[in-house]
Amino acid sequence: MVDNDSHDVVIGALPDATHITIAGAKHEILMEVDPIRAQFWDAFDALTARVMPAHA
Repeated sequence: MVDNDSHDVVIGALPDATHITIAGAKHEILMEVDPIRAQFWDAFDALTARVMPAHA
């Protein structure tokens, strides 16, 4: 198991980090049920759009 509270220390040290917690998710997010996995992919897409914007 991962202690989500311990992530706050790391997040505090990173200048542009966001800690996202998905309620009900276990350790292996890509092995989850579709509704939980979809939340991960939404967050992933938002991250990639922020760090590598699409070219128009």
